Amino acid sequence: MNTPDTSGQHYEKTISRQEPGIVRNSSGRIIQTGYPTIPSGQWPRAYNEITTALNGHVDIENFFLSHGTLDNRGAYRIGPGIFHISSSSIQEPFKKIVDKKLKNTDTSQKITVCDMGGGDGTLLGKVVKQYDSTERSRLETTLTSLVDFPRQPFYSDTVDNVVITSAELPPTEFYESFDVIAAQNSIYFWTDFPELATGKVAKMLKPGGIFIATIPLEPQKISNEQFDMISYLKNNPHLRITKPSMDRSGKALVLEMEKMRTTIPRSGTIFSC
Repeated sequence: MNTPDTSGQHYEKTISRQEPGIVRNSSGRIIQTGYPTIPSGQWPRAYNEITTALNGHVDIENFFLSHGTLDNRGAYRIGPGIFHISSSSIQEPFKKIVDKKLKNTDTSQKITVCDMGGGDGTLLGKVVKQYDSTERSRLETTLTSLVDFPRQPFYSDTVDNVVITSAELPPTEFYESFDVIAAQNSIYFWTDFPELATGKVAKMLKPGGIFIATIPLEPQKISNEQFDMISYLKNNPHLRITKPSMDRSGKALVLEMEKMRTTIPRSGTIFSC
């Protein structure tokens, strides 16, 4: 029996015989890749689909870098209107999560924090600047983006690692590397592969790691279908929602999600992303 489609998305999965590790939904969208167990060289068609979509978003980012300002850079059409990055912030709940990790982790261990799709690093910078030198020494921070955004000098000492990458195709060393990942108006506002991106984020988190993200309130058109991000995340097998709230702009939902502590294989039918 097929799972009822309650969110405008296709749940039925098809496995590609031509490309090992690739799983698509019934509309053809890639939802799993099997990487790193199965290298991308074994699924060239799917790899080309993902990179082509990402390059389109890179072009958008570069356009805003060339023609935009801090106020309108990253203004994307979401549902019936325009969503401006500058109107939203998860700074406060993001910091509370990091605070909790610092408090509950042995002082000899680093807390690894990633701002996924963080642009110029302002969000990460505002959070890290609030810590004193002792607390800062316990943090290892990573900023990722699709393009190399110029970073504000005021926050230059808040980022330890800058990596140009995406949630869909992260480097192998990211797997099970982060205690906290934040995605403010990034992943779920532009990804063409929401299931794949979510699975990858879960794989990048350590067991018990926390993912905080802003989610569009309106269903998004992906692969010529309406995709309800909120419904999907409520029912996804990788992350458990621990705290939902409305963002201060009123244009997005903020979800705090914890990686399932149950041991899940790095490859296989359950967690092969």
